[in-house]
Amino acid sequence: MRECPLCTKEVPTSIMIGCEHCNIYYHIVCIPMTIEQSEEVDKYHCRNCEPIAGPSVHQPSKSGRQNANTSALQSKWKDTLESRTFLPSDTVVQRITGHELTLEYLRTTGFALPIIVGEGPRTTRSSKSDSHAALGMQMPERGLTVGAVRDAVGGELLVPVIDVASQSEMDEWTMDRWAAYFRKKNKARILNVISLQITGTRLAEQIVVPRIVRELDWGSFTNFHVDFGGSSVFYHILSGSKIFYVVEPTATNLKKYTEWSMNQEANFFSDLVDGQCYKMELKEGDTLFVPSGWIHAVFTPTNSIVFGGNFLHSLHIPMQNRIVDIEIETDTPSKFRFPQFDKLNWYAALGCAQRGSAYLAGLSDIELNGLQELISRLADQQKQLKAKGVKLSKDEKRAIKVTVPDEAAAWMSVINGKLEHGGLSLLMELDQTVRQVLAAKQSGVDDEKKKGRVEGSALDGSDEIARPESSDQRDSKESSTWHTLEQNVHCTTKAEVLVKEESAEKRPRPSSYGDTMPTAEKAVVFEDDTGRVRSRRVNRVLSCPND
Repeated sequence: MRECPLCTKEVPTSIMIGCEHCNIYYHIVCIPMTIEQSEEVDKYHCRNCEPIAGPSVHQPSKSGRQNANTSALQSKWKDTLESRTFLPSDTVVQRITGHELTLEYLRTTGFALPIIVGEGPRTTRSSKSDSHAALGMQMPERGLTVGAVRDAVGGELLVPVIDVASQSEMDEWTMDRWAAYFRKKNKARILNVISLQITGTRLAEQIVVPRIVRELDWGSFTNFHVDFGGSSVFYHILSGSKIFYVVEPTATNLKKYTEWSMNQEANFFSDLVDGQCYKMELKEGDTLFVPSGWIHAVFTPTNSIVFGGNFLHSLHIPMQNRIVDIEIETDTPSKFRFPQFDKLNWYAALGCAQRGSAYLAGLSDIELNGLQELISRLADQQKQLKAKGVKLSKDEKRAIKVTVPDEAAAWMSVINGKLEHGGLSLLMELDQTVRQVLAAKQSGVDDEKKKGRVEGSALDGSDEIARPESSDQRDSKESSTWHTLEQNVHCTTKAEVLVKEESAEKRPRPSSYGDTMPTAEKAVVFEDDTGRVRSRRVNRVLSCPND
């Protein structure tokens, strides 16, 4: 989010205007200036630049003309993109059918690259695509309008509106007001509603998220950015189109992103990654799945309605943790943090501990290694409560304690012949079980290798067994292969209503880790009819604008 030098406190929902001379942005309420007055400004000069550049230049009349300053700012993003060369996305995007997108496919590939499932054939424009059935997904009819969305969610619902020119949020927008704006042919300003929570509304009844998201998800809940908490995201383009500019989350690129996110005005991020930014175009009917950590910007060239959602899952535990660490380092606003991140990790650990070694034995090595990293992170937090020399405030101690579910806090284990209880004992027991399962699996692999040598052959034509790389090895190679761990949870759907011609989307930086959000504090664990433990938060309120 841009900082206004005139602010005495954070004003996150005010429109901003940029000085043509120094390129510093100010909230119009801090200048002070009304929206109507700002739309009459052709070239704004701040008070510091007026002695050099002269006073601001105003248009003689606003009739029939769009604010030139706003128009110039809006076209800046398009001009910025068109003045640069981006790599074609063919080498980093997997285009597959909905039938091919299975849990086994993602386990095999590690969900290391973005995936696009194209639209299948339709008998009529309004009929359902074959890809919907193949993905196990249900979406509203293609002809859905913003007016219909308003009717389904309620006209009084407050929505987060973004002014594209300044990338600032605007106050007091309801769905009634947004629908009226969307219908206008000539708009003085280009605005976006990037995120609209539809859970519990009539619109949500028309939507079933893709099957693979339901199988993977732990919980649910624009310039270059990484989705908060390292969450993955899916998008379905109901109408319109989008262009993604994506950068692989190598160790080097994430380091550059961290530095850039603390001073976004200095450079356009793609200029910092040595031509490693890929352009990916999505059309009506496409469904995109973006892995954890992928840095991306989004350009919306035409009026669009998009459905999607963010979700944490098992395939990218290390990357999810890494992004949370970036959120800590960049100290971004609390409302853009993935809610209940650590509690969801606790429920993943709890579910695995409850299912025991029989379940863990069915996981791959890469899944088990991912689980070990999850255990390590949670254990480190618990050890801080008792560590000598670590001074934590009461609030910091409470923040760690409340992440532990009651079932985990009451856990009892025998560790090295001693009865232990509490969340740390659960983690210790689970870690021992994971190590035993890994050792047993390795022993079985060794037996197979010996058998292969006796028979005059080797597994897969080689004596070497592919093992997942360690975090250090992965970083040194700047690899995007991540560990996995299966855990299933409920996914909440969001609707995105994205507007207008040639508008570039930006979202504020990811949030600081450890802050609070207006979300439910309670999570539940339950077993479905397959006997698999699932966990989910209840009554969550999504307040963060997403792509």
